[in-house]
Amino acid sequence: MFRIRFKFLQTAFAAATDEASVGELLDDEQRAALYASMEGFGMPAQMLDPYEPWFAGMTYGMLSLKGDGSFGEGVDAYLFRRASEAGKEIVALETLADQIAAFDRLSDTGQVAYLMDLVATSAGAAAAFDELVDAWGSGDDARLSAVLAHELGEGEVFESLLARRNRAWIPSIAALLDRPRDVSLVVVGAGHLVGPDNVVELLRAEGVKVRRI
Repeated sequence: MFRIRFKFLQTAFAAATDEASVGELLDDEQRAALYASMEGFGMPAQMLDPYEPWFAGMTYGMLSLKGDGSFGEGVDAYLFRRASEAGKEIVALETLADQIAAFDRLSDTGQVAYLMDLVATSAGAAAAFDELVDAWGSGDDARLSAVLAHELGEGEVFESLLARRNRAWIPSIAALLDRPRDVSLVVVGAGHLVGPDNVVELLRAEGVKVRRI
């Protein structure tokens, strides 16, 4: 998991300095709020200044969930490892470049809004994440939607990080479903299963019968 995350951050880092940076885009009030929060994490106040706000937001989000930057093995990494050990075919729904583009295509305004929303809600980030996991585990779509709406809203950020990617995935998922006498496990984040243009409803629109198990 660490190697995968480190590779992602290395690649993201390379794409995170070619446009306007946090240091250039934040106003005085925003900068003061970010600096105070970073110092609260025990990090240098200006650490994120050289980077684009989307990359700063990704980094900040990880810090707000766990300040020491360490993470356990997530469900996706666990299943990836198990599939690799079992010699299963692994098909990606998108590339690493696609994932980075979902953030990088946001306007400067959208990127700054994403970052500052994280700053404003950082005190409750861990609790919100626990709520997200609990809602997913209990199959409570309404609660899951509410948590995600609070985190991402339904504007530019939601469209780029979730809805647009969902639509791009449907042909690949449909192709997997069309394989004769084959069973595929498709793993996506919980946020892709609720809200506008979610994967479940998009598959239903394609005539796929979907049911919860």
